Amino acid sequence: MLWLISHLTYVSIHIILFILQKNIPSYNTRKETQYTQCNNINNEAFQYQNSKKITIMTENDKKFRIFIGTREVSGYYHRLYKALKKQGYAVEYYCYYNPFEYASLSDYQNILGKLIYVLTKIRYGIIHKKHKKNLITLLTEKLYLFLIHILIEIISFLILIYSLFKYDVFIFSFASSIIPYPYLIDLPVLKFFKKKIISCVFHGSEARPRYISMYGINRENPTYMDFKEVYKTVKIQKQKLRNIEKYSDIVIGSYLTSHFLKKKFVDYLYIGNISPDPPENKKENPNMSNKIKILHAPSKAEMKGTSKIREVVKKLKQKYQNIEYIEITGKPNEEVIKAIQECSFVVDQLYSDTPLAVLGTEAAIYGKATITAGYVWKELYSIYPSEILTPSYLCHPSEIEEAIETLINNSKLREEIANKVHNFVLKNWSPQIIADKFISIIKNEILESWYTEPIQNYAHFCFIDEQLGKKLLKQYLSLFGDKALLLDDKPILKQEFIKIANS
Repeated sequence: MLWLISHLTYVSIHIILFILQKNIPSYNTRKETQYTQCNNINNEAFQYQNSKKITIMTENDKKFRIFIGTREVSGYYHRLYKALKKQGYAVEYYCYYNPFEYASLSDYQNILGKLIYVLTKIRYGIIHKKHKKNLITLLTEKLYLFLIHILIEIISFLILIYSLFKYDVFIFSFASSIIPYPYLIDLPVLKFFKKKIISCVFHGSEARPRYISMYGINRENPTYMDFKEVYKTVKIQKQKLRNIEKYSDIVIGSYLTSHFLKKKFVDYLYIGNISPDPPENKKENPNMSNKIKILHAPSKAEMKGTSKIREVVKKLKQKYQNIEYIEITGKPNEEVIKAIQECSFVVDQLYSDTPLAVLGTEAAIYGKATITAGYVWKELYSIYPSEILTPSYLCHPSEIEEAIETLINNSKLREEIANKVHNFVLKNWSPQIIADKFISIIKNEILESWYTEPIQNYAHFCFIDEQLGKKLLKQYLSLFGDKALLLDDKPILKQEFIKIANS
């Protein structure tokens, strides 16, 4: 039934849009001020570490109208929306409801956006409602979800039609688009009408092949994994990313999750994570007690190594009486920010492939150090200039206990790391600076150094213990063969994964 609806919608879009084509303005064909190509730009003005303001907004800049949607990720797009709006750009926000409540209904400027927010909030509530379920309850919920799904499809279709008249630039988050189907069928429509499309695929699981993280594994029983679902997801991932590359004007990606990309892309490390607005006093709510308050706030505890972090802190508590462990999961961002302000330092995650993720960025803006563990730091430092990598506390997963104990004992080091990362984020990742970088991308004023080629020869794991990852990858390959890596176009990388599975 849903398959039929999706195809009828796709055909309807093309018929209606063909009729309307001549009446719709195009960002690329409108008469605008000509901007200098990036090789003529004064590079000093674009080196993020040396500049608080990257571009100067002109009245012509205000003419292009910006759509941001449709998946919120850690508050990134809400903060970007607010920063662009503050600078005077015509920008509207269309992200689905996020349970961490970065946005509210008042952030949506028209009825279609408000409807998407409300419907996706109701859907989330039904899916995550905790109660005893009998057959009647289950059937009722399935009916409600089906009806909500149909309404979301209809509203999305109306947003697409409205957007063709309304917006010139589309910033799509987390490998999304307006029509919520796996393969982003509206991207070719937007491309046909010469809209500027910027696709962001740098957050992680939208681009990272599922067999790297085995996302969805039963962590209580890690010997079980639905490998058929992994293979199905990987094929969808690759096709989505192919469509994104084909129809987007600019792709912003991450080197360590670029396995399925073929073309060079804007590397998000040169753009950065967007911080909250800087507080007037970074230690607004300092820790007034003598306790060392260690904060861990995982969005998904099973992926962030939370059980191991708990175990380590419990062990250290036997040695140090002044430790207080604070763990926050599934709470609004407002509560996380309050906890950051009151903690001594943050332990982010155990198996990261990002030196400073959003939690660490939020901690930095409030002058708190963050420990981030992962397997990839040596590789990152071998390919990137050190000045673009955040001065946070990085360690190997096997060193997490030592790292936590070091920051417990060394208040001077905590303060030093906190000050360095705070200054880095203020200088490079504030909302206004990130907004300026996106405007530079919209205007095609992109430094060549911002571009990166996709990964070719480095196999690694993320969000999973390396030994368990190897074991599961070996099982995955034994079931489906090396074709299931979907890396025939990257033979060296393919061999690296085969090698790591058998090591």
